[in-house]
Amino acid sequence: MKKINLTVLLFFCISYCFAQKPAVDFNVLDSWTSVHNAKISNDGKYAVYNSMSSPYHDSPDDRLVIKQLNGQWEKIVQTRSAAEFSSDSKTAIFIFRDSLCLVQLGSAVKESIPNILGGYKIFSVDNQSYLAVRRTTADKALLIRNLTTGKEQTYTGIIDFMVSPSGNHLLLRVAGDKDSGGQDQLSLVDLRTGKQSAIFKGFGPTNYVFNKKEDQLAFAVLERVGNGIGRTIYTYSMAENKATKIMNNQSAGVDTSMAIEQIDRFSNDNTRLFFTVKRKPATALPATGVKVDVWSYTDVKLQSLQQYEETPPDVYMVTLKYVPLRAVVNLSTKKIIQLEQEGDKMMPVKGEKGDDFIFLSTQNGMGDEAHWNKGAGKKHYMVNTRTGQRTFVDLALDTFHGISPSGKYIIARDKDQQNCFIIELATGKTVNLTDKVAPLKPDEDYDNVAPQPGQFGDVAAWIGNDEAVLLYDKCDIWKFDVTGKREPVNLTNGYGRRNRIVFRFAEDQTLNLNEKGIYLLCAFNLDNKDNGYYNLKLNKTEDPTLLTMGPYLYNWGYLTNSPLLKARDANVWIATRQSAAESRNFFITTDFKTYTPLSNAYPEKDYNWLTSEIMSWKDEHGEAMQGILYKPENFHPAKKYPIIFDYYEKRSHEKNFYHAPALANDRINIPWFVSHGYLVYTPDINYTVGEPGKSALKAVTGAAKMLSVYPWVDTTKMGIQGHSFGGYETHYIVTHTNMFAAAMAAAGVSDLISGYNYLWYGGNANQDHEEVGQGRMGGTLWNKQAAFIENTSVLNADKVTSPLLMMHNKGDGAVPFTQSLEMFLSLRRLGKRAWLLQYDNQTHGVLGEAAKDYTIRMDQFFDHYLKGAPAPKWMLEGVPAVKKGIENGLELSAEKDANGKPVTPGPGLLKLITLTTKN
Repeated sequence: MKKINLTVLLFFCISYCFAQKPAVDFNVLDSWTSVHNAKISNDGKYAVYNSMSSPYHDSPDDRLVIKQLNGQWEKIVQTRSAAEFSSDSKTAIFIFRDSLCLVQLGSAVKESIPNILGGYKIFSVDNQSYLAVRRTTADKALLIRNLTTGKEQTYTGIIDFMVSPSGNHLLLRVAGDKDSGGQDQLSLVDLRTGKQSAIFKGFGPTNYVFNKKEDQLAFAVLERVGNGIGRTIYTYSMAENKATKIMNNQSAGVDTSMAIEQIDRFSNDNTRLFFTVKRKPATALPATGVKVDVWSYTDVKLQSLQQYEETPPDVYMVTLKYVPLRAVVNLSTKKIIQLEQEGDKMMPVKGEKGDDFIFLSTQNGMGDEAHWNKGAGKKHYMVNTRTGQRTFVDLALDTFHGISPSGKYIIARDKDQQNCFIIELATGKTVNLTDKVAPLKPDEDYDNVAPQPGQFGDVAAWIGNDEAVLLYDKCDIWKFDVTGKREPVNLTNGYGRRNRIVFRFAEDQTLNLNEKGIYLLCAFNLDNKDNGYYNLKLNKTEDPTLLTMGPYLYNWGYLTNSPLLKARDANVWIATRQSAAESRNFFITTDFKTYTPLSNAYPEKDYNWLTSEIMSWKDEHGEAMQGILYKPENFHPAKKYPIIFDYYEKRSHEKNFYHAPALANDRINIPWFVSHGYLVYTPDINYTVGEPGKSALKAVTGAAKMLSVYPWVDTTKMGIQGHSFGGYETHYIVTHTNMFAAAMAAAGVSDLISGYNYLWYGGNANQDHEEVGQGRMGGTLWNKQAAFIENTSVLNADKVTSPLLMMHNKGDGAVPFTQSLEMFLSLRRLGKRAWLLQYDNQTHGVLGEAAKDYTIRMDQFFDHYLKGAPAPKWMLEGVPAVKKGIENGLELSAEKDANGKPVTPGPGLLKLITLTTKN
């Protein structure tokens, strides 16, 4: 019997060993499968998506999957091209190499159209599906196929085409020949009748825009204007069968320094055409004097910002004076009005009556300085697009929240951010919408310098003919009467605030809603981070109806960036779902209660993956603190694990976010370290104004103490890592505690005093970032001098006991390289263990081969100090400058100390000496 039991035990031990999943390694980082480009047919019976093995390049494992939702039919093609469905839900269309493929849904019928040029267009006319595609054939053919009937029409000599928004008209640009003097011809085809009409001949016609009725067309051509060639705008009237020249660069109303840039759209009443102009490149004036920058205290903008705006260092940036500006022309009188001036920021009014006004703001100086620089204020104007008259909006608006769909109202917050106001554009009448709501409990998560904003934020939607507007507070949705006469109504009945659930519309509801409708809400639980869906009835004040909530992320802001997809003609949806343990996949649902898998890409199942859980505690003041603990999938409570604390402001909302394995660009890649046997904890940091470093220290050390009570945490092997502001926090933490066996800081400030006056992206001064921005100092270097000194890590470099690895690049435009250099030089002078990595041609983070090198070195660093692995040569001996790019020093040392343990870096080479003088 004992022999049998031993055999069984041996069998299970062998099985367990073979069942161990490997850790993530470099070989899989560039081939990690993910799904993209989901679409659903109009009838809700078919769906399509791509499964890609790399986001960066083609792979033999790339797949396009076309699938019947309630059946067995499926088509899989080896391509990463996305597919479209025809409007009649009978055909799937996609590009494969140089061919266009058409697959008849539910059948084996497949057709290829070879030699295609560019993309393709699917549209419908009178409920029939059409396809338009250009060919690379010598005759420059454009093929139009009726996908419903199979009928085809080919047009030759086509160099460009456009299908009108309704699908009823086809615009063709036919290449010119010798007989036309090289002028191209524009032809218009009525796709319902097949009638083709030539409407214009000219050079380089482009920028085609139909009006809503599609009885007018605007386009631009190149014509001689004065001594040069410029754009001329024409309109074509179908009723008159006539093209009319509207304007060019020399038309009255076009500033001589400007040139026509782009046609935007027709006005809704078809009387005007909106377009943009852009400043002509200026001829450089000869410098006749000494080239000197004169920095004056009277400058509203710093010289550095002026220079950046004039000539940005990035060739891809556009100088502010060359940004397109909006204008309008009256098609009858040809009167041109430039609506926007340089420096303006404008939001056109949308909707049926939204053409008559625009709302814009103009900012002088640097916006961050507005709290102290009187010249840096912002002003708001309403511009009449028919007359050009500018009216100053007599309200100290600070945050613009949009314009109603019909164009009747503007909604914005006041400068104190406490109330939302609505302004009637036609009369200028202003109504305070939110002052009737009793003050709610302050937001306990708010920890910025500026006074806490009012309880209402963004516009959720509009109801009826702009009769009411819906606003979000932190958790719930409210309805406000635009006249201010009716009492505000909490549509979600306070359910969100009572249960700490944040409600937001699951779809974009920027247009007017039906007050009797039922709408889908996305919900997020602030405590356990569950996500899901509820239904909301707009005509009843009652609790929303729960559909589903769970430990997943379905659709929640920037974390998912995955809009819901609904079939046009059926109540069938595609939703995404992910968790920390399961990659994002597509699911089919009809009720948001049950979810049927559409895709099945779970590459993490083949590797030692992770789990996530919220771990909370209370600090010495009783304040609730929380964060996420990531454990390896093969976690065993009897084992002791090294742990890394990874931090940046608040991140507990990421509890169900799927982190794909990747090279480290700045912070650590959580799956990489967890898969290799580490625990990772990401604590939320609650900031106190004037104490950014102390706040981080309290959160990180508090989390470390909380976790130290668990036997599976090796308290002698705890490390910390942060990037940017997290890098600053690492610098502060290691100068104020000896809890951590290793620390890594990437691109972080170490000196708040020198950091106060550095210049960063765009030539802006860092002062306000430290005063009222992320630094949260709450004052200047002079009225809070003691606090700046207290939060300056480099002054306490002598207190550091943790080995510190830093990464910072000379090309960093956010935090100067000298900030990490200060810390490194101080630690070196003090004989402390410190390393500084600097990658050429990299910026605030690292990419490509630099990222791989950075990942390896950070891995080696933590493995040595937290796992006892051998130290690499670069940590023991460095890499001589002459060997840069030749030797990397990544090889591990085989040396061992007297106790048989791997050799570890010792004190700095420079010993501190005491200087004595003889009398």
